[in-house]
Amino acid sequence: MVARDENEQKVAGAGSRTIQVIDSDVHVTIPIGKLGEVRGHAIMPSSPGTSLSGVELVLGSRFALDAGGNFATQVAPGPQNFRLLGHAKNEKMYVKQVRCAGQDYTTEPLIIEGGQIVSDCEVTLAADAAVGRC
Repeated sequence: MVARDENEQKVAGAGSRTIQVIDSDVHVTIPIGKLGEVRGHAIMPSSPGTSLSGVELVLGSRFALDAGGNFATQVAPGPQNFRLLGHAKNEKMYVKQVRCAGQDYTTEPLIIEGGQIVSDCEVTLAADAAVGRC
């Protein structure tokens, strides 16, 4: 569900809930809060010069990087984890590290508050396979 502010024509909130109604009339009030926003860029130091255009990440919902690896996405409040969307363009890549505001969120969720803007995330992608010895 996405709610739009009709006056300003922008997204005012998003979310979803499942309810079950059996044989009765009900009145449901669904409060919609503000979304947060996460901005930043992705890098791939193991393959300098590789265009990241079209690479898709997920942080609550999916979003694509531009050619320079930049992104800005609206995010529902709550804990969110960065991950790479699985498809052919991304098949050999993985999220190696995530840092926002100087903190590491590679394995920990980024906690987003309604209306919060996190504008300094760096997502390090890699395509190198793990190397081990037998």
